[in-house]
Amino acid sequence: MNANGFGGNTLPPQIGHLVIDAATSAGLRMYKPTIATTVNGNMNVTSGSYQVSGVNTTVFGDLTINSTVLQGNAFRVTGDLTINSGGTMTNAVNSSVIIGGDLTNNGSMSHSFIYFANSTSIATTNAQVVRGRGTFSSHSNGT
Repeated sequence: MNANGFGGNTLPPQIGHLVIDAATSAGLRMYKPTIATTVNGNMNVTSGSYQVSGVNTTVFGDLTINSTVLQGNAFRVTGDLTINSGGTMTNAVNSSVIIGGDLTNNGSMSHSFIYFANSTSIATTNAQVVRGRGTFSSHSNGT
C-alpha cells in the first residue's frame, strides 16, 4: 500500500495503454508502481504523478506529460516524448531516459543521461528532433 497513492505490485507488469488522471477533490494523487512496468502503447500523465524508484519503465509508444513524472531508474520511450507547459520529468542521479522518437519540452526536464536511440545499445535509424521552450538540466554524481 502506498501512502497517498495507488499502484504497488497489484497491477500487471505489462499494460496496453496507461492514462494517469489522478486528480481528486482533495488534491493530486500519485501512481507508484513497485515493479518494472511495460506499457505496450501510449502513456499519458494528465494529472497527479507517476513516481517510481528502483525499477525500470518502458513505453512502446508515445509519452505525454502534463503533470509530473519522477523516475528513480531507467525510463525508455520508443516513440515521441512530449512534456507540455506545466509538466515535469525528473530522473534520479545516474539514471537515464531513452527516447526513440522526437523530444518536445515545453515544461521542465532533468536527467543524468538522455539517449536518443531505441536503447542504449541500438541506435535509431530515423532523424530525431528536439524542440520546445522548456528547461533542461543535467546532473550526475561523477561516477
